[in-house]
Amino acid sequence: MSKSKTIHMIESNSDEQYELFQSIIQNAEKRITMLEPMTREERIEYFRSRLYPQDINFDLDCGATVLHVNSKFAKNSEESIAGKVQRVSQKINT
Repeated sequence: MSKSKTIHMIESNSDEQYELFQSIIQNAEKRITMLEPMTREERIEYFRSRLYPQDINFDLDCGATVLHVNSKFAKNSEESIAGKVQRVSQKINT
């Protein structure tokens, strides 16, 4: 059985967009080359170690209110971090 391949066509409207697309493609090709020889477990660990490049404990300034966000995780949670922050900030702003 042969693998199917997908070709994505991207139209850029400026030289800046073209350069950005080229950079993204080059970075993806480098990452694929690095990931190919890894085992499934090594790839999972690679992505886990880079999942949160920034500190996920932060202060959220909502005008007169500042929220101090300290992150705790539950394996069975159905809500994302972004969703929770958005929901809490909407409550404050109403």
